[in-house]
Amino acid sequence: MKALFTVLSLSVSSLAMAAPDADLLVGTWNCGASETSAQGSMEIDGTVEYKADKSANYDMTMSMDLTELGESFTIAMSGTGTWRLEGDKLVSTAESMDVSNAGEPSEFVDMMMPQFKAQQQAQLGKETRSTIVELTENKLVERPADGSDTVECTR
Repeated sequence: MKALFTVLSLSVSSLAMAAPDADLLVGTWNCGASETSAQGSMEIDGTVEYKADKSANYDMTMSMDLTELGESFTIAMSGTGTWRLEGDKLVSTAESMDVSNAGEPSEFVDMMMPQFKAQQQAQLGKETRSTIVELTENKLVERPADGSDTVECTR
């Protein structure tokens, strides 16, 4: 009985870890995430276009409401990069990124913009990894390597 359980466990594990079909990933995905804490809330909406040549285009907005500071703002980010699959891991590298104020004019955003831009510039050329939890024709679910909540994308 123990041997049968071991064989079944290994079979199920190998199915769960099967590499996703890269062809299913190619195309434009609409992604979103939100988070709320005592300090405020954050909402991210964006699109990612994974191209067959392994290049990618990114466009997103990040809206933040910083309750403690009494500030609300929206930042837009767009850029280009590359992607590849390593088993069930999606490995992305940002090559260019532009950050701008997408909301109302704000002294706070003007003051923070150099920091926002520096953070994005520091990520250029660095690989980020996520585990593909689910990939179908119309749904992509990723779990970032940093342990944060899964991100769900649809077409």
